[in-house]
Amino acid sequence: MASNQLKPPMWAPGFNTGHPLAQGLIGLWPFWEGDGDKLMDVSGNGGRGGLSNMTPATAWVPGGLSFDGSNDVVNVPDSLAVRRPSSAVTMVVLANIMGTGEAWSCLAGKGETGPPYQSYGIGQNNATANVLRGNIAVNGALKSTGDVSVTYGGDSIFVFRWGGGQGTVAELSVWTNGALSDSGTIDTGAGFIHYTASPLRFAANESGASNLPCTIYQATVWDRCLTLPEVREYVADPWCLIRPPRTL
Repeated sequence: MASNQLKPPMWAPGFNTGHPLAQGLIGLWPFWEGDGDKLMDVSGNGGRGGLSNMTPATAWVPGGLSFDGSNDVVNVPDSLAVRRPSSAVTMVVLANIMGTGEAWSCLAGKGETGPPYQSYGIGQNNATANVLRGNIAVNGALKSTGDVSVTYGGDSIFVFRWGGGQGTVAELSVWTNGALSDSGTIDTGAGFIHYTASPLRFAANESGASNLPCTIYQATVWDRCLTLPEVREYVADPWCLIRPPRTL
């Protein structure tokens, strides 16, 4: 179950369009709010996800969506919205990773049908325990950050960002209890994100396999690179874009 920091608000989620962090938002998925086998996107960009190989009655848990690490996955269909990041991107996932996934498993990522396999996302380096990497395809070549340590069974906020004010540096950072616990970077060189028609997936890689056991509470994607002060603001209040409450 979510920690106090990651505990979702007690109202039906709506999108706070007036918040400064709403700029450049392309998807906002509160994983405690779904309809049977569907995952809601409250950004207004239509990125509704579909649960695959999951039983809704048991998959929806207090505060999030539970993935067993065997074949559970949520697919968000390919669209102009999830392809909108071009020269910059930020992906934030609030999650509790329960253990080492299958080789090359992913927490979240916009996949590719072949090499370089992932347009942007957060995943494992092979099946190495307790580490994740940020991945991005720049000009058709996959670039991965250094390994970032993960504590299994603990709630964390994973932030992957590239481009914008960071120039050509990609960074994956992990935040626990509001504090930075680890980070890894890579200089990708200049370029643009490469895409194919694969979905954006949660808890699985580009083929829908190589699954990761976890509970996800929320995921957000922007078509820009958040500044470090913006990251700190979002980490301090990850529900800031799901306010004010709407009328039920």
